[in-house]
Amino acid sequence: MGAESERLQALRQRAIEQQQQQQQEPEEVRSQEEILEDLRIHQVELEMQNESLQQSELQHKRVAEQYIELFELIPMAVIVIDSKGYFQQINRAGYQLLGLDASHSKFHRMLIPFLSDLQFMTHLRHTIHAPRHESGEGNSTGYGHFWGETELVDQQKNVHQLEVTAYLQDRGEEEPHYLLVLNDLTERALMERQLAKAELERDSRESQDEFLASMSHELRTPLSSIIGNCDLLLEVEQDSDKRRMLKAIEFSGESQLALVNDILDMSKIDSGKFTIENHPYLFSELLKASEQLVRQRAVDAGLILKIEDCTDLKDLLLGDKGRVGQILLNMLSNAIKFTGQGGEVTLTAWVEHKTLMMEVSDTGVGMSPEGMRKLFGRFEQEDKSISRRFGGSGLGLYISLNLAEMMGGSIDVTSELGVGSRFRLTLPVNCSGKPLPGSMEHKLTLASTRADVAAIGMTLLRGHLLLAEDTPELQMLAQRILERMGVTVEVANNGKEALERVAEGTFDLILMDMQMPVMDGIEACRTLREQGNQIPVIALTANVMQKHRDRFEEAGCNGFVSKPIDRQLLHHSIASFLSPAS
Repeated sequence: MGAESERLQALRQRAIEQQQQQQQEPEEVRSQEEILEDLRIHQVELEMQNESLQQSELQHKRVAEQYIELFELIPMAVIVIDSKGYFQQINRAGYQLLGLDASHSKFHRMLIPFLSDLQFMTHLRHTIHAPRHESGEGNSTGYGHFWGETELVDQQKNVHQLEVTAYLQDRGEEEPHYLLVLNDLTERALMERQLAKAELERDSRESQDEFLASMSHELRTPLSSIIGNCDLLLEVEQDSDKRRMLKAIEFSGESQLALVNDILDMSKIDSGKFTIENHPYLFSELLKASEQLVRQRAVDAGLILKIEDCTDLKDLLLGDKGRVGQILLNMLSNAIKFTGQGGEVTLTAWVEHKTLMMEVSDTGVGMSPEGMRKLFGRFEQEDKSISRRFGGSGLGLYISLNLAEMMGGSIDVTSELGVGSRFRLTLPVNCSGKPLPGSMEHKLTLASTRADVAAIGMTLLRGHLLLAEDTPELQMLAQRILERMGVTVEVANNGKEALERVAEGTFDLILMDMQMPVMDGIEACRTLREQGNQIPVIALTANVMQKHRDRFEEAGCNGFVSKPIDRQLLHHSIASFLSPAS
């Protein structure tokens, strides 16, 4: 009790002393309420500071998470390595580029084994640690930068073309770290190679087109003279021996022309530039024209030719009349070629389930199964002896099949060696809805083939024409053909001379060649239109590719007739701008 009493006495004494001190300094005396208020304020301040600290920590955590997420989602490979080349950090794109499994420890793998150039890392380190100079002032090596290209071989031995950007990370550590951004250029390099290859192929196609266009022009020009003059002579020659010789010359010329057309068609098919037209046409007249084109050939070969039209069509068909006729002509010509004297060739047409069926059968040499398998290939024939025995390039059926497929149809063949063959062309029946007419216009059938003009009976015309043509042989031929149609003709040797003639005289129509010296036909036609002269101009040219037609049309041309000259097509073209003779 004594000790406790002494402790209480000491507390009382200390309280008395504090009270006396407070009495001596009254200005510093604070009430209990004030002290409590200060404590509450201090507590609030501490709570606010604590909350701010927590928010700051949370913000730092979010930034770190966003950095990690960004690091992982960057589409380019990002890798952090130490000075020895060991991986410290790799993002997803980095794992994919290296072909590594992300579940494996990265710290036991090095970048160097993946590089084709073993000296690349040495070059990188040397460059990144060399002092840089900006604005003439040297910077510390802790801000080094490197850019370069190299090859990387991934875990699966695939080679990648890389663009490498590297930065020196200054972490204040003894051992430096490098941040590498690897941009995989493999796909871009592949695309660049493919683009270069495509450009090379395009240039090659353009060169091929230019060659074919030039070849076509150079071959068509003499063929125009050969075929045209034979045609004119056959009209007046009565001697049977001379007529046979003229027909032989004409047939040879037409065979060469067919080869030129086949090569041009093949080029357009291969380049994807072949177009199919869609116009109403009279199917029965197409069959008649096809028969007319091969009738004499069949007679000369001692064959029986039959045409059986069982279609009973009530409307004009809608399609590419010229291309359908081209296929039929090819099938009929082949049948006649491979059928011996006394044999029979039959073309039968009928409609079955909204499909137009055209079948050419013959009693010729027939084909083996092996021969039929390569029948529709380019430059293919049943065997090499076919070309020696019967001639031909082996392009006709290849082109015919492609044409049929472009028109939504097909060609099928059955054959037996020593018995004969059957070629069947099937096309969808597309009716135009227009009834069958009986006008003279529908007697103008195959635009690209030749037929007996006398069978159609051309009307004599009246008019004064200007012929712009630089080849003397074709000047003479075209002038003869036109004068027999009833018109008068003046000749100009080039486009410049044609413009001078137009300025000096009056013409009802101009026939314009394309490829001429001094000034070509397209430039001459364009100049006429720029001068405001609207005189009709028809292109009469051996440049027959679609791009040539387009260029003439853009220059203001009103029509297009190809060489060799088809007299019925020429008459039909000029009759649109001239009056019939009285």
